[in-house]
Amino acid sequence: MSELKNLLYSYVYNPTNENRLHLADEYFKLQQYAAALSYYLQTAEMSPDKDMQYYSLIQCGKCYEVPGNRKHSIMTLYKHAIHLLPERPEAYYYLSKVYEWHSEWFDCYTFACLGLEKSDIDDVYSKKLGYTGKVLLTFQKALSAWWIGKGDESRELHTYMINNHFNSMDEGLLNTMLGNLRILYRQ
Repeated sequence: MSELKNLLYSYVYNPTNENRLHLADEYFKLQQYAAALSYYLQTAEMSPDKDMQYYSLIQCGKCYEVPGNRKHSIMTLYKHAIHLLPERPEAYYYLSKVYEWHSEWFDCYTFACLGLEKSDIDDVYSKKLGYTGKVLLTFQKALSAWWIGKGDESRELHTYMINNHFNSMDEGLLNTMLGNLRILYRQ
């Protein structure tokens, strides 16, 4: 709690966008999503830094993901981030995930494809968002391809990922990929 206390003092005595964002991140880390949301929204509205605004909008969406009943709010925040910086891939990934959760496979596939057209950006915000690169969007595309009748493409993408990105996948994604491949090749 002392970290939160230090960040609160920093923000109260020096209410910069950076201090506001650090405070939002700390509340998020502590799973105090309502407080985090408030500071992220303020940062998105007040910061002149578009990358900071973009990050804050995505984090707002993540705050709404926790209760799980705010689909349209989440989608609107991610779409707003896309509108703000359409060249960044992260919001496409998170929007694709929302569509996946709701079994809206064509939209999941579409936003994964759109995100794959963007160049990966390796900056502090991308790291803080937990976006590890195009492997995530490729997985979204591979998964959703199966559900929209593109079985061959799905098999090819899953196989490509195992053959080319085996070491860059976290354990959860790797296990999902291997499980999907077992199912895909039974068909």
